[in-house]
Amino acid sequence: MVMAQTNTIRFHRERRGTSQEACARDVNVSTATWCNYEHGRTLPDVVTAQRIATVLGVPVDELWPAGEGTS
Repeated sequence: MVMAQTNTIRFHRERRGTSQEACARDVNVSTATWCNYEHGRTLPDVVTAQRIATVLGVPVDELWPAGEGTS
C-alpha cells in the first residue's frame, strides 16, 4: 500500500526542518508532485526515489521497505 511510505517521507522531511517546496526543488520535481508523494497519491520512479532518499539523508529502503516498490 502506498500510504505506508507517506508518513515516512513526511517524517524525514520534517525531521530535517525542510519545506515541501525546498525538497521538491532539490529533487527537481514540482511542489505538487512532492505533495503527491507525501500523500501517497503517486510513487516516484526509481531515479527520483534515489534523489528523494539522498535529499532526506536516508537509504531508499528506509522510505520504501521491501514489497512497497516504486513505479
